[in-house]
Amino acid sequence: MSQSRVAAAAVQGRALATEAAPSRNKDLQVAMPVLPRLPGLSPWVLCTSLAAAIIAVGLVSGIFLLRRLKPEKHDGPESLEVFHCQMLSIASAALGMSGYISPIATAYDMTASLGFGSAASGLVIGAYYALALPALPLVLWLTRPWNQTRCRTICVSCAALVGSAQLGFMAVAIAPSGKGNYGALRLALLVSMRLLMGFAEIVFSTIIKLMAQRITPQEQLVNFQAQYNSAVVFGMALGPLLSSAVCMSTAAHSSGPRIGYPSGVIGFLLLCMVPFAWSLIPTDLDASLHAKDIKDGLHVGAAKASIGHARVAAGDVDRALRKGIWRAAVFYELERTVSQVAIEVAASLILESEFRWPPACIGLAASSGCLLGMPINELFLIARRSLDWSDETSARFCTMMGAVGTLLLWPGLGSWLLGSDIVTILLAELLIFPSIRTTKSIMDAASVEFAMPGTSFSQEHCLVAQRMFSFTLGRFATPPLTRWLIHDYGRLSYMHAQLCLNLMGCVTIIKTTQAFRYLRGGSAPTRI
Repeated sequence: MSQSRVAAAAVQGRALATEAAPSRNKDLQVAMPVLPRLPGLSPWVLCTSLAAAIIAVGLVSGIFLLRRLKPEKHDGPESLEVFHCQMLSIASAALGMSGYISPIATAYDMTASLGFGSAASGLVIGAYYALALPALPLVLWLTRPWNQTRCRTICVSCAALVGSAQLGFMAVAIAPSGKGNYGALRLALLVSMRLLMGFAEIVFSTIIKLMAQRITPQEQLVNFQAQYNSAVVFGMALGPLLSSAVCMSTAAHSSGPRIGYPSGVIGFLLLCMVPFAWSLIPTDLDASLHAKDIKDGLHVGAAKASIGHARVAAGDVDRALRKGIWRAAVFYELERTVSQVAIEVAASLILESEFRWPPACIGLAASSGCLLGMPINELFLIARRSLDWSDETSARFCTMMGAVGTLLLWPGLGSWLLGSDIVTILLAELLIFPSIRTTKSIMDAASVEFAMPGTSFSQEHCLVAQRMFSFTLGRFATPPLTRWLIHDYGRLSYMHAQLCLNLMGCVTIIKTTQAFRYLRGGSAPTRI
């Protein structure tokens, strides 16, 4: 009799739970909107937006290349050498970053299939930049003094090594397990391939960028740095997109092919770039350096005529201001890297944990945010040329726009204005990323313009110091700190941290641009 009463009570409890479920689900949908309930944010709309973004980026890039290939833009073989080195540097940036990003979504499944946990997946991902500390000082040693023949050979060799390591990573990932337990061996080989490709990619990308910076005229430096930084962000978007596209086209279901095939595609592209690098990288930079000096002299002469007097000659320059610009460029690289990585990590975490988005849609949203920012960046550069804005005005405007964009991360703002915080989170990403790229491009160009060759404040030391901090503190320490901040203190604390970080960037830019103006012939600034 007692058992029948217990059974009846259980049936009644299940019935009550079933009746109460719709109301609870309804409340949950109001508090935490899910993807199908949001107008304009369905997977189909996201995919369509992503396709439109790729087409727009392709058109902008094609127009840029066609304009650069006009005869008046290349009035001699020296200009073609500059163009070739710039394009190889931009391609290495995009492929290198996509090679780093591509296994992020699939690394955990791969290590789990080998019998290891999340720590092992982090090891596979982080191994790419684990050898940055020995690789970057090696670059300094290899480039002092500059030997173009040696640097050309190193670039081609490292490009081939990166491509081979990517193919080796694919071979280890898709290899059958066999009868024995080879999980530890395969994990060690995967990490070794990542270490090798990361080391070679750091050496290759750093030297080829130094080569492009050495021969790029001063008036083209900002545009080159803007294209380079856009290529880095494009690589960040290309990695997950390539991973999804390759896996869908090959119908890969196991973890090995899902992580291996994208790496193989990137390796194949890098190996295809090797013969182009060998034929396009010049064996001698003397003619290009001479042409650069002539163009820089004309550029400086125009600046002197417009300002009235100039402090461009080496004897008139305040060395303390040059050192301050060098230090500001290094600090701003770290500050921007931390801000950018934190935005990516936080957006993925919020969409996954709070709004319950599926992983595929999170990757598409993050990629589309990066890609849609590229045409915005190009439009700003066009408007900058049309309005004849100076570097100082452009840098200040963009960094202030980024600081204002962080306010869109305020929890509840999107729900109050647009019905969901998802819109404002993605809009903040869309505004902050272009501001980061444009301002950083101006700072990078200034670090080259005001560098002091032959000293510790040269452009070679600046680039190595920037990468050493951004590859270690920026890309290694920021993700866990961001997750800890959001998990323990909430989104409001994360928004405050981003706002403070961007305000620090505003102060850095304002002080540094005052030094720009003084060194180019303006009034004396305060000390930076």
